[in-house]
Amino acid sequence: MARSTIVVSTLGFLTFIMIIGNSMFVPVLPDMEIMWDVTSTQAGLILSVFSLSAAVTIPLTGYLTAQFSKKKIAIFAVFIVIFGCLISALSGRGLFVNEAYTVLLVGRGVQGIGAGIVAPLPFMITAELLERDDRVKVLAALEGFNGLAKLVSPFAGMFTIQYGGSFLFIFYMGICIVALVLLLVGIQTIKPSPLWTCKSYVSSLKHVLFHRINNVLPLILAGGGSMCLLFGFLTYYSYELEWIYEQTGMTKAFLFTLPLLGLMIGSILTGKLVESHREFNPGTIFKGVTSLLAICFLLLLLHDTLWLLIIMTTLIGGSSAVILVMCNLLITENVLKEERDTIVSLYSMVRFIGVGLGPPLFTVLMYNEETMFVSLFTVMVLLRVGCQLLIKYRLLPSHMPNK
Repeated sequence: MARSTIVVSTLGFLTFIMIIGNSMFVPVLPDMEIMWDVTSTQAGLILSVFSLSAAVTIPLTGYLTAQFSKKKIAIFAVFIVIFGCLISALSGRGLFVNEAYTVLLVGRGVQGIGAGIVAPLPFMITAELLERDDRVKVLAALEGFNGLAKLVSPFAGMFTIQYGGSFLFIFYMGICIVALVLLLVGIQTIKPSPLWTCKSYVSSLKHVLFHRINNVLPLILAGGGSMCLLFGFLTYYSYELEWIYEQTGMTKAFLFTLPLLGLMIGSILTGKLVESHREFNPGTIFKGVTSLLAICFLLLLLHDTLWLLIIMTTLIGGSSAVILVMCNLLITENVLKEERDTIVSLYSMVRFIGVGLGPPLFTVLMYNEETMFVSLFTVMVLLRVGCQLLIKYRLLPSHMPNK
């Protein structure tokens, strides 16, 4: 247990710096919109460029793990994130004063490349280093750290933005440096898999895509959709707090943490449920969560108070956590060991695509709230029906694996 505690602390912090790279910027998007003199959609792209560049990079991780140790890859990736922070911190200064927004996006793209390489590694290292009983706890703990990062992010963002936009990236760079130290002392070197050529890796990737991914494809799409919904709705929530309810500074940061606290609690409770009741039906969980989300969006269509908005958004955060923990566990438990790294890389890629698409999508939809909430309610009702069909045709697991 001591070994797993050290591993989960290090991997949790690695997840922390990966998540805070986007979460810290969501509550300060209205401020960045003013500082960089851009539109709401352009401000949303500050998140999307990071996430989409990460998504494009993620499939390379599977190839890199066959050439180098996962520890070395993680260290290299964090260095790339640090370099991206330096570029973004320089936007609007010196030679870059006339191209501030462009330089900012370039820096965010570089950060995304580093985050994309490191994104699947916590899952890969967990599956490789730990026994099955410890693996469940660690996978749940990783989503807990995911929630904790989001919980801390609003305060970090709102505090650092007071000193200027560059301090956002200086703070982020400092977090990365701490992560490097933890990587050096907390993770043992994991030998790479048998050396693959680029051609053989591409061939293996095609085989997984066309022949082996069917068993987990609904779970991969559910994970990506949940991230799109979560980050998109948090973007809407950020603008709503500031523009409609005039909540700014640390008050806004506190209100922003409430749905993120729901996310963290949802992760912990789901992990405990899985650990103590291996016989429960995952399909029932997915049906219940989609039903809850449909109710939330129906109530939000009618909301006219700040507290109703906060309560419903908190439930959305908790529901997203349930889906993500279930997807993490079912994917890692239902694939062959030799294909795990490739499938986890694809899963992480789809999650990042979801994060990238959410903010710009919701910054467009939020100008017509009635259409937005009706559409979201309809999607959740259709997903509820879809879950029933997926279980019927055995495309969604109806029970937890015993091996």
